[in-house]
Amino acid sequence: SYQRFTDCYKRFYQLQPEMTQRIYDKFITQLQTSIWEEISEIKQEGNLEAILNALDKIVEEGKDCKEPAWRPSGIPEEDLRGAMAPYLLQQRDALQRRVQKQEAENRQLADAVLAGRRQVEELQLQAGPAAGLAGTTHRAEGAGGRAEGA
Repeated sequence: SYQRFTDCYKRFYQLQPEMTQRIYDKFITQLQTSIWEEISEIKQEGNLEAILNALDKIVEEGKDCKEPAWRPSGIPEEDLRGAMAPYLLQQRDALQRRVQKQEAENRQLADAVLAGRRQVEELQLQAGPAAGLAGTTHRAEGAGGRAEGA
């Protein structure tokens, strides 16, 4: 205030009260300008305006909330369990879905393998007598060919 300013410079105020008033006015103007410049610089450097706007938004959203805000109980294990339980349950459900999907895929693959084995067995049964004759013919020719060549 001007009164405190004059108390600090009593002697000067007594000699020149008008000059003291002008000095005070100039001092206040420069001080306000300097403060505003520094505040602007801080706001720009730290993205303070965006942060303060986000904080205002959080405060406004909190006013609409009827239930009390969460506060730590003082027992870290309980707080962590309470915070982690929903996440862990969600992860468990996702893993269970993944296991079910994998088991279904495994059943389809097992069915395909069994169908392929049945098909191979049927082909072996159909080609059984013919495959047996063809095998002996090749063996006989192979043995005869070597005997003649020797």
